[in-house]
Amino acid sequence: MGESGQHVVFTRKEERKFSAHHMLLRAARHALADAESERPGWLYDVLAAMTFSALTIEALCNSIGREVIHAWQRDSEACSPMTKVRILREQLGIPYDDTTAPWSDARALIRFRNDIAHAKPELIKNAETSSEPRVAPLGYKPLSKIEKGLAIGQARRAVTTAEAIKDALFDKLPVDETMSIVVDGWHQPTTAHFLPTEGPPA
Repeated sequence: MGESGQHVVFTRKEERKFSAHHMLLRAARHALADAESERPGWLYDVLAAMTFSALTIEALCNSIGREVIHAWQRDSEACSPMTKVRILREQLGIPYDDTTAPWSDARALIRFRNDIAHAKPELIKNAETSSEPRVAPLGYKPLSKIEKGLAIGQARRAVTTAEAIKDALFDKLPVDETMSIVVDGWHQPTTAHFLPTEGPPA
């Protein structure tokens, strides 16, 4: 009960600007930690870490691009991930050399992402000549191009690349205008309303 017989009601609002790059990078880090344990199935954790790292880069570009480039959604959102990276580097004035990390590693990671996203059947053929008959060890199978690229070291490099690109882009952002994409946060302001006693809320 408020002053003069008034009823007080409170309205709590929630607001959060979701940017998927936070979640994707956390997923990549989580998968890398699992891969490094080398428990059974670790190869799939490597695949997840590398794939989510690549997806982080594109989601990051879309989050930042919408904030700093007025026509991003119209002109750039359909571009390839590396084109998006290039556009943002130029917009933010980031000096770069495509032959050095993290930019060269990002290019390789995006190629991996494309190989996964557009995977095609692959016929794998091996032949060897020997003076004695040889039998492949138990559990052996010839590896595809994609499988050959899966290694714990590659997963570490993928996560490191995604983090380095995030840091390079965030370092040049006008943080006062883009804090919502730098930090995955939310707020819940509460407002008090005073209503006459004759009309209490239902």
